[in-house]
Parts: sequence; structure tokens; C-alpha cells
Amino acid sequence: MPANILMVILIALPQGGVSASFVNVDALEECESRLGRIRPVLEQESDTLLHAGCHLSTAQFSLFDHDPPVDAPRFPYEITIKGASAEVRRLAGGDDCDSSGANRGEMAFALCVTSTQELISTEQ
Repeated sequence: MPANILMVILIALPQGGVSASFVNVDALEECESRLGRIRPVLEQESDTLLHAGCHLSTAQFSLFDHDPPVDAPRFPYEITIKGASAEVRRLAGGDDCDSSGANRGEMAFALCVTSTQELISTEQ
């Protein structure tokens, strides 16, 4: 059974742009517990942490690597978060990312991000 909860962490990059990290978990309680343990570390760099949350999602990602190679490829995504749900789509070269809603409030936004993780599936 695929995970249906996606931990999403969005961090502003010093050179501009937003880096995303994703962790698929099986239960909201597990996600919130794991996020609670790492949140203090994330908040130490509070000026770069844009979002950290647990969301319902059909997106399945490759495993998170704490120390990816410096030259690891980065994949472009558009992430839309609306309340408890997160939708992620991989952008192909030339695809436009609609960040017009990036400032619609804390519980609803769309944002272009990059990640070293690969989107495996958006199907359940």
C-alpha cells in the first residue's frame, strides 16, 4: 500500500530558488512525530525555512538522502499546497511554473522548487 502522507520541507536557497525535501510516510501521526523531532534543527535556520508540514498526497518520491553528492542532479517541480493536501508535478524543460499563488496565505500556495529527489509516481 503506497504512503498517502507526504512530509514537505521547503528551504530558501542562498543563491535564490527553493529547495524541497520529501518523505513519504504511512500515517499522519508518524509524520507529525518525525517532523516534531527535526523541526528544532530546521528552525535554527529560520530565515531559510519556508514551510515544513505533513500533507495528504499521492506523490511518491525516491528516498531522502541527508548527504547527496555536490553534483547530484536537481529536478524541477511545481508544488501546490492547499490546507492538508499537497500536489506535486514534475516540470519538463520549458514548462512554466505558476507561482502566482505563492503568497495566497499560509495554507494555500503554489511554488516552483527543485529537489535532488526523483518523483516516482503520483498514482495510488
